[in-house]
Amino acid sequence: MTRKRQYGEVANLLQGVVNVLEHFHKYMSIPQIRQLSERVKAAQSELGTQILADFEESFPSQGSKVKTDAVWESRCSDRLNVVI
Repeated sequence: MTRKRQYGEVANLLQGVVNVLEHFHKYMSIPQIRQLSERVKAAQSELGTQILADFEESFPSQGSKVKTDAVWESRCSDRLNVVI
């Protein structure tokens, strides 16, 4: 999904995983749960990096007066909230 830039779907799924993982917080001493938590954090970080890179590519460099798409900016913001 991230290769196809389907960030909305990824954000929804990731949010669900994060919510479930919160219930296992007290079991972080179990290696499998700790590893899963670390993998989720790594996925969040990679996704955040990819979204930010796409965001930066979508907007021209400084000094340009190109109008941005407010809807697109709002969607990016929503996705980043899940990732961060």
